[in-house]
Amino acid sequence: MSSPTHQLLSEIEAAYDGGMNPGKYSGLSNDAIRTLAEPKLDRANLLNVQSASPADAQEAAQLYGECVSVARDNKFYYLEKDALSRYAQLLASVQAPKRDIFRARASELFLQLGEFCQQHRDREMAAIALTNGALCLLEMSTPSRDQLHHARKLCNQTISMRRKNSADYAYSAFNLALAERRMASYLRDSEKTLAYSRARLYLKRAMRVFKKLDSIPVGLKATYHQNVLELLLDWFSFEVVRARHTKYESCVPSSDTNPEDWGIPTAEYARLARANPIVFGYADEPEWLPSEPAVVSSAIDAVPDFSTDMEAAEAYLGASTLKHDTLELALFKLRSAITACGGPPAPPIRALDSIWDSGQKEVFFNAVTPLISWEDLAVALSDEDILRLCRRIYQCLVFFRAMWSEDDIQSVLRSDQLSFRFAACQLARLEAWKDAYLMLEASRGLKSSKTIANDPTLFDSFSDEISWVHVTHSPQSSYAIVRQNDRFSGACFPKLSGKDLTGELMSFALGGLLVAGSADRAAARSSAQRIESMLTELSAWICKNTTDVVALIPGGYYQGFPLWAVGDLGTRLLEGTKRITTVPSRSVAYELENRRPSSKRLLRTIAIEAAYDVAGIPPLNWSKHEPALVKKSVPETWEVVTHDATAGSITESLRTATILHFTGHSKSSFDPLQSSLFTHGQPVSVMQILSIEACAALAYFGSCESGLARNDDEMLSIQTASYYAGVCATIGTTWAISDPVGFGFAAAFYESLSTKGFGSSDEFGIDDAYESYVRALAWLRETSIGRANETFNKYGAPTLAGSADVKAFDFYDWAAFGFMGVRLDTA
Repeated sequence: MSSPTHQLLSEIEAAYDGGMNPGKYSGLSNDAIRTLAEPKLDRANLLNVQSASPADAQEAAQLYGECVSVARDNKFYYLEKDALSRYAQLLASVQAPKRDIFRARASELFLQLGEFCQQHRDREMAAIALTNGALCLLEMSTPSRDQLHHARKLCNQTISMRRKNSADYAYSAFNLALAERRMASYLRDSEKTLAYSRARLYLKRAMRVFKKLDSIPVGLKATYHQNVLELLLDWFSFEVVRARHTKYESCVPSSDTNPEDWGIPTAEYARLARANPIVFGYADEPEWLPSEPAVVSSAIDAVPDFSTDMEAAEAYLGASTLKHDTLELALFKLRSAITACGGPPAPPIRALDSIWDSGQKEVFFNAVTPLISWEDLAVALSDEDILRLCRRIYQCLVFFRAMWSEDDIQSVLRSDQLSFRFAACQLARLEAWKDAYLMLEASRGLKSSKTIANDPTLFDSFSDEISWVHVTHSPQSSYAIVRQNDRFSGACFPKLSGKDLTGELMSFALGGLLVAGSADRAAARSSAQRIESMLTELSAWICKNTTDVVALIPGGYYQGFPLWAVGDLGTRLLEGTKRITTVPSRSVAYELENRRPSSKRLLRTIAIEAAYDVAGIPPLNWSKHEPALVKKSVPETWEVVTHDATAGSITESLRTATILHFTGHSKSSFDPLQSSLFTHGQPVSVMQILSIEACAALAYFGSCESGLARNDDEMLSIQTASYYAGVCATIGTTWAISDPVGFGFAAAFYESLSTKGFGSSDEFGIDDAYESYVRALAWLRETSIGRANETFNKYGAPTLAGSADVKAFDFYDWAAFGFMGVRLDTA
């Protein structure tokens, strides 16, 4: 996938190719070759220093190309070998926003050079080239399994090419240790201990060789200690997982609830009970749980010489007069991992500042993000330090968006999905509201909205009368962060910590909303009512501190609950005195609005995608009447087509219809890309919807969990996927709904559209959809069983049982339906 890094690599390689001019230098004597080539080589080598700038790299590349051309024209092996080697080194070390791309290419060149040297029977240079090729792969931030396997194979090959007990042999042993350690993460658990043991053996062997030589190279001791610490951390991390599993598997007493009743493995049950006891109905951490110090101590004991090696590295750092930033960070990470036994270490602020000042944004980001999630961060660091570090995380994010490919960004998010939200919460805690808002804006929709390479501040100068409200949480608190034009404000809600929200939303004991789902509707209903009560204060603050037009931007658990329906917000929305919708972010909303072709929204077609009787899934006896009610509500000026829903018909309707109306079953997945609509053929996944260039004005998903975003912060669901794909407004459900509720909402929605003439202008738009959405909500909230049955009878649908004057539906029913989209005046 193309990116500025790929483009830079192409430019440098083009400069190298431009220096090649076959036949131009033929027939030169050795002296003439040296006279011509040596100045070029010297100049290129001068430019080719550690982390050469892109401009220097291009000039050096052209000079290396010229030297290779001179050498090949005259079959001058040593010049060609030197120029090729230096060019590969240049690519391995050039200043680039994503060095992995350059390192992979440099590895290819080193391997080609190794073959070239072997053809000339230059065994020593071949070994050097192959070693460098392996190192390029091992020094990548995110190498693939195949790349690591190849690197390990090369290291085994090159160490056999070295003279035993030589410095080259010792260096090769270092490299082999690195290969063994990095490859271990891909091995089976039964193989990992042996791999880590081999890595330790190679490190010790390398140092024994160096100690026998006349002198140890400068910096080698620091490199050795860093390799040892990184090995200890990886090995310990594996052993601590194994120790927890062993201890947790047998710790649950027989008198306790059986974890299998909830479909949870015993060890996982114990882990969750430690992380958040309230999830299983415990007021505090259960006494039967093994202590964390016992788990950590057991893991330490499983790693030979753990304390001895760690203390040796610590002693070396204390005695050295030089700065060792990466070694200091390695020690900090290891000390942090064993906090339960040794207490928290002092954060390495000086090392982090030094790495930042050197321009290594990726190294800085990887080093600082684990620190941001510390519960005791505010105790360990000053407010000034926290502000500085979090603002730098934002600068890293902007840099990544501008300079990395989509795949590169995704590799970061896969391994570290919460850092941006936690950093934003730290900024909000310190009332740096604008900084917190910018962080959350820049971290939204990175893949889904197809705006990853755009400047997240691109639309900052656009003026509107909308209150844009990010609502998110850390483990300690919830935050509401508001932008109104160029003013920023916010509030902290410590009673709504991430732990509190987890204890309710994910409570197995209470039937939490995200646990119970359709399997236990009564438990889910009770959970929704309790959460609504919890969020009343937050709702009141937002209501009081915003304009009459509000765009909510939920993060974390707030993606899984309809905050707009709570307390004052719900009341004002239903009264029509506040217009409240949801969007993934302000920048995403503006970006999508600017790229939508408005001319394609002038069509007046409704595509009904019917999947209420899909084989193998319970039929929907109310929803099967939705096609008839839609056709009855639509004026003659509109065209209505009904399809037995398939993947092909749904994607085509998103591209061509004014309104897509889906009725049937759907399911939210913990892998949001796999959340799907069930059809008469293959399910339609979020991943498929994101690939569409949609032009519909409205996508209506009257199916269970179509609006539920279970993932951490991408806000990705069936509903949002259609919005990201280009639909102007979408309706979906946050949780499972009953068949009568879905039909009732549809009837009220389309009847409202009918009374409005199905659009107040030639173009059906967000206003038409939103006003009918609000009326449908109000109908669900207020209607009685008698009135509901009158509507159901009108369309031939089954009726509800119960007294005619009793309310037909409650909060759990009407609050399920969410509206995404916002009206923007961008002309």
